[in-house]
Amino acid sequence: MRSGIVINMLLTWILAITMLESATTNDNGKNAKLAYAWVSPYESWQGEEAFILVLSEKPATDAKQPDFDAFFGNLGSALIVKFTKSGDIFGTEVYHESHEKKPFSSVRPLKLQDIKFEGDIISGRLFTEGAVESFDTETWEVDLSFKTKLSK
Repeated sequence: MRSGIVINMLLTWILAITMLESATTNDNGKNAKLAYAWVSPYESWQGEEAFILVLSEKPATDAKQPDFDAFFGNLGSALIVKFTKSGDIFGTEVYHESHEKKPFSSVRPLKLQDIKFEGDIISGRLFTEGAVESFDTETWEVDLSFKTKLSK
């Protein structure tokens, strides 16, 4: 039986990731609280204004490049998403302490809806349509809402 990891993400102001592993790993659930959100303008993508969002366990306040720090695990478990103003996702990296293969990139399964720009506040919903299999050994699933101030 292959090992499976399911990530369920729920964020209002505090985001939790619940890790569920298959019976071959004794069904030990592991939680990571992604309490921090950071978003910044990013280089345009196909002529459209773009942004990078980092959701992490540790604050990115002292980081010069929060996406770089998150990618290498310096902010604990994290989700990094690059998206356009219209809501098209063109980059996703997932780093979770429990993953055997971390970080990993995956674009197509993650979707963004209800994206709103209200002054310097950006909000929206990130989700997969059910569990997604990666590397034939792990599965992950996302369903979260975020609301954060744009960093300049």
